[in-house]
This record gives sequence, C-alpha cells and structure tokens, in this order.
Amino acid sequence: MRFYGSLFLTSVKSSITARKRILFETVLLIVNNLMFLALWWIFFSQFEEIGGWRFHDMAILMAIGMGSYGLMQICFGKAREVALAVTRGDLDALMTKPKSLLLHLIGSRSLTRGWGHLSTSLLLIVLGGMVSLHILPLVLLGILCGSLVMASFTVAVQSLAFWLGPIDSLSRKYCDALLLFSFYPTKMFPGFLQVILFTVIPAGIVGNLPLEMVHTFTWEKLLTLLAATICFMGLAFIVFYSGLKRYESGNQIC
Repeated sequence: MRFYGSLFLTSVKSSITARKRILFETVLLIVNNLMFLALWWIFFSQFEEIGGWRFHDMAILMAIGMGSYGLMQICFGKAREVALAVTRGDLDALMTKPKSLLLHLIGSRSLTRGWGHLSTSLLLIVLGGMVSLHILPLVLLGILCGSLVMASFTVAVQSLAFWLGPIDSLSRKYCDALLLFSFYPTKMFPGFLQVILFTVIPAGIVGNLPLEMVHTFTWEKLLTLLAATICFMGLAFIVFYSGLKRYESGNQIC
C-alpha cells in the first residue's frame, strides 16, 4: 500500500500539469454525462418505471458507474494498455523493479479524464440526495468495488495478449462493453443475458448489485459484492502472471 501510495501521487502529479486543459476537459465530460442521464429522464417521463426501475434508480446507477470508471482511470490509468505493453515488449524495464510488476504497470499513469467522470458521480450523489448516513457509505463502497472490478476485468482481458498476440483493439472494445452495460438495468435483459452480465461481462456487479444493496441492505448482498470483487482481482492476478511466464523479452511470447 505504501508503494502504491507513492506511485499514485507521482502519476497524479505528472498528469495535472496543464490545469486549464484538465478543467475544460472535466467540464465537457460532466456536460456529456449529464446529457446521457437526461435521455433517461426523457424516457422515464414517458414510462414511469421499467421492471421496477425509476429515474432515481438510474441516477444512483449512473453515480456508481461513472464513479467506478473515473476512479479506475485515475488510479489504474494503464490498465487498458496491458496488451499493448505485452506485444511491444514494454515489460522488460518493469521486470527489474523490486515491487509488484502488475501494480507498477497499471498504476504508472493517471488519466485526467477520470476526474470528469468522478466529478459527475459526486454531483449526482449530492443532487440525487444520496448523502444520508445510511446511503452514502454504500454508494461509496459500490464505487470502490466497481472500480476494482473494472480494473481487474480489464487486466484479465488485456492479459490474453500473452497467448493471442496483438489484441489491443479487440480487448478495448470488449472492455468498453463492460462500461456500456454498466449504465443499463439488468432487468431489461432476459435471464440468459443477465447471467452473462454478472459473469462474462460483470456490468451487473459494477452497478446493479451495489444499487440493490442501496435499496435494501442485507449482509448477504454486501458479502456477495465483496466476494465478487476479490474473485475478479484474483482472476486478473492469475491470468496476468500465468501469461507472464510465457513472456521472454523484446516483444517475444514463448
């Protein structure tokens, strides 16, 4: 944790040098995200609810989803570049580091656009009345777990480059599907697709499960969220380090 704390501060400091550009980018992202939420407001103004979901539920889902994605970009900005690093042989320099190679790789960059998504989340939390003592901690926990699941899922998918070679573009599209489906109620989809959205594309774990916990808190839901987060973190670790055994040097995979 100490190592990551130093790495995080270094990457954030190096990313916020152009403050005016970052502020402008953040404002644009907030406007863009709110416009997306406005589409749901228009939809729910015509249909009061869908599968038991109302507009306020979508606001909570957006707050958790946007916060998760923003936090992942800020803390693990290079998670989406693992496949590129593998195929280009960029891991050589990191393999001499005494600390965790994976953590060093994904945490060595902080993406400034993450602040726009995180700011949108905080804005929705305040405007959506999610600041009460029995709701706010659950929303923040959902954001933390969601960011870890997103980062872990991204690392696991990107690490397939150890076996499949240059799949950077394909893996990014697969990871984009996770973000996209995180902003939709799982109840909109039939049963089989719901299973997929909690396993193959864990969008349900990122947004829907924390939302259900906010609606009706039970220890079972909390433990399920924590267990799912730990499982995906473990999966990312196993896939990456299993693939690393195949990695030689200079863009060569055994």
